[in-house]
Amino acid sequence: MNWNKWEWAILALMIWREARSEGEDGMRAVGHVAWNRAKKSNANLGQVITADSQFTSINPPKKTYDPQLDVWPQLGDKRFESAMTIANEIIQLVSTDPTGGATHYRNPTFANSPSFQKAVEIGELKFTAKIGQHDFYRG
Repeated sequence: MNWNKWEWAILALMIWREARSEGEDGMRAVGHVAWNRAKKSNANLGQVITADSQFTSINPPKKTYDPQLDVWPQLGDKRFESAMTIANEIIQLVSTDPTGGATHYRNPTFANSPSFQKAVEIGELKFTAKIGQHDFYRG
């Protein structure tokens, strides 16, 4: 899979926005979900991350509003520096996937999509790990 600096930057931003409060383990897990989706669909990593309604912190404005759309890392943000390192390790294939190949995740406290729950109930999505506040699924 070819990648470029833009894909690295968008992966790092997505990791930071989606999981910066989860520590490095949680950030790594979320980053691997995007990577696993790209591998599974043989798609460009940037396309996977920016696909409509997939990672809400990267969604286009007016689609589904996520307050993270307005949040940007500041110079010297240690968590963003960690996100950039993690993104690079994932892209360079030197990061171990802690999710067991997960292609989806959610924080059950905040994300209660009926369609997601139905996919879990009928076995389309199989639980693989709980890392921090996120539950991870392979589907």
